[in-house]
Amino acid sequence: MSMPPTFARDIQRTLLWIPRITFPACLYGAVTLSSLGIPPEFELMG
Repeated sequence: MSMPPTFARDIQRTLLWIPRITFPACLYGAVTLSSLGIPPEFELMG
């Protein structure tokens, strides 16, 4: 049972979009935590 080409293309497009969304979100979170006085390393370890 093979996947239709459009389905595979949608998955590829979604996988390409994931870093573009998560990286700014993580960066924003790290900046927010550091502005509150919490080091980002501590949050990542926790």
